[in-house]
Amino acid sequence: MTKQLTNKQAYEIVRDNTNWMWVFEQDVKFKYGWIFHRTRGDDTMEYHTGKEPIDCYAIDGLYSYEITGYSIEAWSGCDIDKSPFKPKNDEATRKTVRELNRSYQKHKDDRFIEQVYEIAFTKEDKYFNELKEKYTRDDVLERLMEMSNDSLELKKSPEQ
Repeated sequence: MTKQLTNKQAYEIVRDNTNWMWVFEQDVKFKYGWIFHRTRGDDTMEYHTGKEPIDCYAIDGLYSYEITGYSIEAWSGCDIDKSPFKPKNDEATRKTVRELNRSYQKHKDDRFIEQVYEIAFTKEDKYFNELKEKYTRDDVLERLMEMSNDSLELKKSPEQ
């Protein structure tokens, strides 16, 4: 279930957890699980007009940022015409969110796979690409099963 935020809560998160000098409440919207921030130039206060001037933040990891105080970083960006800042733009915003969700999920899946490889072959002390070349996914699953079985055996054995 996706955490729901008000636009004001989204604004406070962006204001308090980014490196932007100026963040205004009217420049932040929460829509369909994403925070959209319409950025401005620090020196002119004019809205950015270049490619993808709207910063898009995934909210599934924000809780840890709020607690630890690390700056959040936008996952991606979008154009004003594809954002909730354009009036009566719900369909385009939904399409943007679908694209954001797809790319963000792929990133999380890739990171998960990378971490699984690293867990399975920690003694190899190699980078993920090297591990991926050397071991298949089946090798990783087999190694994780061995580690799990070894752990169960240790729990079963009587303490000495």
